[in-house]
Amino acid sequence: MVQMGCDMSREIKFRAWSRKHQTMWHNIHTTYYFLAFLEDEDIEVLEYAGRKDKNGAEIYEGDVLDFHRAFETDKTNEYKFGHGVVKNGEWSCACGDYYCTDHGLGWYVEGNDGYKRRDGRTDTYDFLETIQNCEGWLVIGNIYENPELVK
Repeated sequence: MVQMGCDMSREIKFRAWSRKHQTMWHNIHTTYYFLAFLEDEDIEVLEYAGRKDKNGAEIYEGDVLDFHRAFETDKTNEYKFGHGVVKNGEWSCACGDYYCTDHGLGWYVEGNDGYKRRDGRTDTYDFLETIQNCEGWLVIGNIYENPELVK
């Protein structure tokens, strides 16, 4: 099944990361120099995903999202946790020992999550989630200003 992870009615915004200055510039789409930002190899232009986190912060490409969820129906797991990086483009997911037919084009979050068990053990695994399924998540940083979040 092909899914489109885009919202055609969303606001178009950009911010930029300067590798040279190690600085994030916001609202660059409103500047006279927007095209120069796009052409500069030292600058990474990041698009707004059209979504906000649970506290109302705008979500951009390269942001790191975090979540914690308690499970009342599962007697073996206390809570599920994870974090991932917001990306935009073509995606597909592999499910277990076979290739899923799930693939698409648009906004998604890729990372790892797991379960913290009552006995103290932790099980982790990789995940891929479309941005539409990320309600209630929290922006905890981005891969440029906070690279330690994805190590």
